Amino acid sequence: MRNVLKTTLLATVFSAVLWGGQSAEAATYSEAEKLVRQAEGYATTLKWDLSVEHTKVVKYPDMKLFNTTKEYKKKAETAVSTLPLSQQATLNDRLKKNVKVYIDRGVAYIDAITAGEKIEQQQMILNTHINSGDLEKLENTYHILSEEIRKQAILLYRVYGQSTRDAILAKYKAPAESLKSGVKHEVTSSMILDDVQALELPDGVSSPDVPVMVNEYRSYDAFINYPTLKAALNNKYNATMEKIVLPQNKMKDLITEVAIENGIPPEILKAIAYQESGNTLKFQQFKNNGEPIISSDNGIGIMQITNHPTAVVEDLKYDTRYNIEIGAKLLKEKWSWTGDLLPRINDGDPDVLENWYFAVLAYNGRSSINHPTNSGNYQNKIFEFIRSSSQVKVFNFNNLVYDISVNNGILDFTPKLQYETNIQNKTTQIYKAGQTLKITTSTKFRPEPNTIVKEKYTLAAGNEVQILEKGISDATGINHFVFYKVKVNSTGDIGYVFSGAFAK
Repeated sequence: MRNVLKTTLLATVFSAVLWGGQSAEAATYSEAEKLVRQAEGYATTLKWDLSVEHTKVVKYPDMKLFNTTKEYKKKAETAVSTLPLSQQATLNDRLKKNVKVYIDRGVAYIDAITAGEKIEQQQMILNTHINSGDLEKLENTYHILSEEIRKQAILLYRVYGQSTRDAILAKYKAPAESLKSGVKHEVTSSMILDDVQALELPDGVSSPDVPVMVNEYRSYDAFINYPTLKAALNNKYNATMEKIVLPQNKMKDLITEVAIENGIPPEILKAIAYQESGNTLKFQQFKNNGEPIISSDNGIGIMQITNHPTAVVEDLKYDTRYNIEIGAKLLKEKWSWTGDLLPRINDGDPDVLENWYFAVLAYNGRSSINHPTNSGNYQNKIFEFIRSSSQVKVFNFNNLVYDISVNNGILDFTPKLQYETNIQNKTTQIYKAGQTLKITTSTKFRPEPNTIVKEKYTLAAGNEVQILEKGISDATGINHFVFYKVKVNSTGDIGYVFSGAFAK
C-alpha cells in the first residue's frame, strides 16, 4: 500500500513539473540563453567602442568592457556546453556571430594600437637623433624604424573596418613613413660616406670608386632637410675626404718628408709641386671629389708625371706619396746629370738651393723655351716661388752669362758645364730636434705655428735657439716655409719661428 502511494505521489509530482512548471533541461536552456543574451549585449557595446567612426579617436578600447565581454562569452559557452547537442547549435551560432566576432576585432584593434605605439616609440628616438645630429645613431634608428614599420604593419592592417583601419594607419604608420621619407637622403648620404671609409684607404690615397661615391653624395645636397644633419654631414664629409684629399699643411709636410728622404732641399720640391699642380689646386693630387688631377698633356697628379717608363700609372693617379716620390726620383735623376748633360753650379753641394737650378730646368724638359735667358722660363718660376713663398733670398740667375747651344729645339749645355753664384743658400727646412741654431735675421716669435696669430715679440738676429720639434707647415698654400718650435737659449722662452729666420 505504501509502495503504491509512493509511486502515485511521485507520478503526481512528475506530472505537475512536466505540465504545471518547467523541466530541468528547460531551466538549463533558459539560463544559457540568458547568458548568451548578456554576452551579446556587452559585445554590441564593444562593437561601437571599436569603431573610430563612433568614438572619433584612436585609443585603446574600454578594457573593462572588453574583458567583461570575454568573461560572459566564456560563461555562456560553459552553460551551452551542458545542453543537449540538439540545443547547442543555435546558441553557439549566436555566440559566434554576435560575440566572438567583436572580441576578435577587439584583439586585432588592441594589437594594432600596441603595434602602433611601438612604431611611435622608434619614431621618437629617430627624432631625437635628428635633433642631436648623431649620424651613427640616426642610421641605426632609421633602419630599426623601417623594420618596425614592416613588422608591425601586419597588425595595423588586421583592424576591421576601412575607416577605423585608415585612422590607425594615419595615426601610426603615415607619420613614421613621412619621417623616414624626410630623412632618407641624410641617411643615404651618411651611408655613402660610410662606404668611402670602409675602403680603409691610407692617408693621401684615393681609388676609382671614391669620385663615383662622392659625386653621388653631392647629388643629395639639395635634398637635405635638417640643419643639424647638414652640419653633421659636412663634418663627416670633411673628416672623410681630408684623409684622401690631404689639406695644404699635410701635403706640404709630406713633400718635405719625401724631399728629405731623397736628399732634395724641401724648398725645391715644394716649389715644383706648387707650380705643377696648377693655378687653382695648389699642392693637390686630387680634385675635391678624390679624382686624380690629369692635365691635357696627360701629366698625372701633383708632380705632373708623364710617360715614366717604370712607374705604375694607377699608383701615380691614386697614391699621393707615390706620385711625389716618383717626382723626387725624376728630379734626382736630373741632378745626377750635373757635370755631364747639365752644368754644375758651385761645388755641387745638394743642400744649396742655387745648385739645383739646371736640374729643375731639366725636370720640365731641356726644350729651348727653358733657356735661362728666356723670360718666364720654368726654372726661374720655381726659384721665384722659393724667393716669395719660402722667403729665401736666392740668387737671381738672370745675372749669369750663359754659353748654351740649341740643337733642334733642345738645349745643349756642353759648351760650358760649370757656373758660380755669389749667393749660396742652404736649405733651412731639414733641421732636427736638439739642434742649436742662430737666428740670422730678426723674426716674429709666435705662440702658434701659423701667421694668423699675433707674435709674442720680435726675436732679434743673433739669438741662439734650440730646435724642439721638426718643422711643420701651416695651412696656407702660399707659405712654403716651415715653423720650428724652439726655446730661446737666453730667456728660456718657448714659441715658434719660421725657417726663413735661419736663411743666410
